[in-house]
Amino acid sequence: MRKFDLVVIGSGPAGRRAAIQAAKLGKSVVVVDDRSSVGGVSVHTGTIPSKTMRETVLNLTGWREQQFYSRGRDASRSIDPSALSERLGKTLEHEIDILEVQFARNGVSVIQGRASFESSHILQIEKRDTDSTAVEKIEAAHILICVGTRPYRPDYVPFNDHNVLDSDAIAKNPKIPRSLSVIGAGVIGIEYATIFSAMDVPVTLIEPLDQFLGFVDKDVIDNFTHQLRDRGMSIRLGCKTKTIQMDPNGNPIVTLEDGRIVRSEMLLFAAGRMGATASMGLKKIGLLTDNRGRLKVDPGTMQTDIDHIYAAGDVIGFPSLASTSMEQGRIAACHAFGAPMTKAPEHFPYGI
Repeated sequence: MRKFDLVVIGSGPAGRRAAIQAAKLGKSVVVVDDRSSVGGVSVHTGTIPSKTMRETVLNLTGWREQQFYSRGRDASRSIDPSALSERLGKTLEHEIDILEVQFARNGVSVIQGRASFESSHILQIEKRDTDSTAVEKIEAAHILICVGTRPYRPDYVPFNDHNVLDSDAIAKNPKIPRSLSVIGAGVIGIEYATIFSAMDVPVTLIEPLDQFLGFVDKDVIDNFTHQLRDRGMSIRLGCKTKTIQMDPNGNPIVTLEDGRIVRSEMLLFAAGRMGATASMGLKKIGLLTDNRGRLKVDPGTMQTDIDHIYAAGDVIGFPSLASTSMEQGRIAACHAFGAPMTKAPEHFPYGI
């Protein structure tokens, strides 16, 4: 059985920073990721795809120039979905290449496979390759869980990965519908709603709470709401979804609890995410998660209830930013090996 000073489960911002930090301290480190390539949610379905899509849309539509010069829409600058997919693909490849080089340069090993706990120090890895699925057990002095999150997919939503999508599906295969409904006005829902609105897609934003982005200053939100409505976006606050059905043409129909009906060609369900911890065997070692699969940690050290097991990134909840996740990973690695570290900042910049 191979033994490591640190096993990092997940290779997103928290995982990469922790792995490289520990390697620079002279420790033996392995990163375990169940995807076919490194990068985690951030690279494959999260931060990188959404920001690439946003920049592509703003550039190809000339949206920034229109706002600056008060120009009307130039119909000749419409977007071909293949252009979006091509840019997303190139950006993804570039990010993966950079990360693989960083790991190799710092002597960080990588195992492609799914990790689950046999005990608090021993992990079973279902290794994945093109021919078979092999199993390896490895032992770790310290373990960092940074597996990220997956979209919340309730049973009443008829997901089909065609025109009823979660945020992962829309990032993997961007399409430009004639109209879009977005359920959930959190960071992800708002981000995609504004991206499609910039492409002149009529967007209806549905949020069960009476406000959205509650962690943002109210004056900022009031101004932002005015801008969204000025672009033609319909915003339905305080509206809970009763049913989601498909019409005879295969388009989604959202019926709200107040009786109103919202029709569109595409529906994005973005009402929350779940920690990707279900298959890790955490109960076996006595680690409990909340109802969304997230882990509780000491914010000063990133330790879970088991001292040598740490967690960082989206799997521990708010703020779920790439920047803060990287800092959490660094703190975890430094604490695990007794290296000097600065405290996590109480305040941090936030972008949407």
